[in-house]
Amino acid sequence: MIHITKNAKKYIQKLLSQKNQDKNIRITITHPGTPYAECILEYFPKNAIQPNDIAIKFQKFSLYTHKSFISYLKHAKIHLKQDKYASQLILNAPKIFKEKINQHTTKLNNKEKTLLLKNINSFVKSNINPILLNHRGTIEIIDINKDMKILIKFHGSCNGCAMSTHTLKEGIEKKLLKNFPELHGVQDITEHQYHHTPFFDY
Repeated sequence: MIHITKNAKKYIQKLLSQKNQDKNIRITITHPGTPYAECILEYFPKNAIQPNDIAIKFQKFSLYTHKSFISYLKHAKIHLKQDKYASQLILNAPKIFKEKINQHTTKLNNKEKTLLLKNINSFVKSNINPILLNHRGTIEIIDINKDMKILIKFHGSCNGCAMSTHTLKEGIEKKLLKNFPELHGVQDITEHQYHHTPFFDY
């Protein structure tokens, strides 16, 4: 699935050794299947492995990623870029910009959907609505559609705000997709009322 060059393998082993073997390396993909997709290699504690994480095993170490990212990592390659000043791991994953075949998400049962909605609502209440409330607005999570997009409604000053689309794409959607990679997007179903003059700057 992922090809790692010999030099890159040695470098990863060295990095993990320097971290006293208490860390793993995770591959995260932000905005997969979009023109803004990006792969990130990052440390995380060994005790932070999640139930939906998949271990991609190599001879002396494993890389971890969320199961929803696996199809994007086909034909990915990690190599080491070095110069006299620094060394850097480079991850190339050509399929991150291509929509994957959505197999597991179309089979989301009612129990899984209910749990996912509960977790998303909790995240919104803790991490998104407190910011929106500073500008007298909130969002409401309505449902998850068959395309795994979250349906939301704006309330308060966010309803009818000229910046609501920017807020949705650059703030809300980025946060939700980063924390819930099984989602494929966020869709605003608000019937915006433009008779008042709301404002918002995310």
